[in-house]
Order: sequence, then structure tokens, then C-alpha cells
Amino acid sequence: MPKRTNFFQKLIYQLHKQLSDNATVTESKMLIDKDTGSLVEVDIVIESNIGLVPITIGIECTSKSRPATLEWYRQLVKKHADLPISKTVLVSESGFTKDVYKKAKINNVELLTLEEAMDTRWHDIVNKINNGTMVNIGFRASQVGMHFNNADVKNPSLISFNHESLIDEFGSLYKLPDYAMKVVQQAGVTRWVLDNYTKLPEDCNSLEVSFEVDTNPKLVLPSGDKIIVQKFDVKIEFKPNESSLKFNSGSYFKQNVAYSEFDNIFSNSDAKSILTFTEDQNGKMKGQVTYVDNEQKEATLELEFIDGALKI
Repeated sequence: MPKRTNFFQKLIYQLHKQLSDNATVTESKMLIDKDTGSLVEVDIVIESNIGLVPITIGIECTSKSRPATLEWYRQLVKKHADLPISKTVLVSESGFTKDVYKKAKINNVELLTLEEAMDTRWHDIVNKINNGTMVNIGFRASQVGMHFNNADVKNPSLISFNHESLIDEFGSLYKLPDYAMKVVQQAGVTRWVLDNYTKLPEDCNSLEVSFEVDTNPKLVLPSGDKIIVQKFDVKIEFKPNESSLKFNSGSYFKQNVAYSEFDNIFSNSDAKSILTFTEDQNGKMKGQVTYVDNEQKEATLELEFIDGALKI
């Protein structure tokens, strides 16, 4: 599939995920042909209920530079006729020919396209976040120190630990840096860094914090013995990954939308990420980022536009 078509399909898929309340939206879903029993791929499938009646909507997308033709229309309508689909929706980035509009009206097929947003207020909102930067900050516990109750330490010379050492809490075992980061996150330290990143000095890339835990976590010694840890000293290093944003604003399904494709800063995957915004009935922007994680699975983040910044 050409790169542009792939992006356009993913964009439409993501917009429907945001706009389809209480419905299941699936990209590239296989449906069963009624006559042959074979599997047929549909670009996007929306499954919902109207009352007690299940409804399946099949959506096909094209991003060709010219309006979608009657030949393309007939091919997809025929394809959907053999599938368990209640309604067919066709989406073309460049619109449709006059003949397609005539046929769709007769066949009750819905035609959609991304149109230019005529709402000047929406243009102003989108311009505020245009040419901005998406930042993802990676954290790690580079150094971890521990304090013990002297009464519990029978032989201090036997105590040694490193990044592979284990912490036991309620019978669950954690590697020392993983446990330190878990508690640091619970304490709101990483959230504070994310919220104040733009205010920190440029050369600031670490913090040193100390905290006590009232759950009596225990360091597991090589011998198997365990010692209660009273206090942790942690040096947290953070490294930002950045990608620029260039938004397009428009109207889709009579809703104001904005979208941007940007480099994947959330994982090691080379696949591009997509950020979309839609506007709810109260004029509030709802954002969603879709990206491919380190396990090559699709992941989603919900965002809000608050005080000039995107917040997870």
C-alpha cells in the first residue's frame, strides 16, 4: 500500500475512533464473504448497536489526487454487498465525481471527504499549536542508594547491591531500578518534570530525590536473606525526544478536526505517529496520538490542549 494511502487510512481510522462513542472501531478488519466463506479485508469497520440491533459499518478510503470514479465506487459497493455490512461509507481525500454522488444517493451509500474548515475560530485554535513540538521524556534511575535500620544489619560487610539486585514488596519481586522508578512515579516526580520541562534550565537532565516507603520493602541479598529498606536515594536522569508538528485543519463528518504526522518519539519503531484533534459540543479539543510501540503493536495516548501545551 503506498505511504500516502496508508497515512490517510490511519488518519480516518483515528478520527472515527474519536468520533464514534460507545462503538468498536477496527482498522483493516477481515469479514466473511456470505457466499464463499472466504475472508475479505475492509479498511475500517465500526460495530455498534441501535437499541438491540447490531450495526456494522464498512468504510473504504482512497487518497488519490483525483476525485474517486464511478468504477471505484461500483467495485467497493459490489464488494460490500457480499459482506455482513449494514451500511457502506466511502471516504475520498479528493472528493468524488458527479456520477458517484448520483449513484450513492440512489444506493444509500454515504460519501465523506476531508474538507477545508470554514470555521475561522477553529483556524485560530489550530494556529496556536501549529509549528509546535511534541516532546516525550524518557526516565531512568541511574543511581540508587539505600538506608537500613542498623538493628537489622547483623554483618554490614555482607551487604552489596547493584542494578540487578531485587526488591521484595508484598511478595512481588522488582529489579532495584524498576522499583525505584515505580515509587518515583507514584510520588509524582516524573509528572512534575513533564509539567515543568519548558521551565527547567537547558543543562538540567537529572534530579536527586530521597523518599521513604511505608510498605517495608526488602532488599534480597545473594544469600537469600532480606533486609527492610528504610529510605531510598535515587538519581533520576531524563532525556527528551522531540519531533516538530505541522497541523492541517479541516472538517470531517461535520466536525472540526486537525491532524499532524510526526516522527515516532515513543518507541524504537520507524513507523510514523499520528496526532488528531476533534472538537466536542462544548468547543473543547480532544486529542489522540497513535503510534507503534517497541513490540510493534499499536498504542494510543489521550491528550488535552491546556494553557498552550499538549498534556497527557
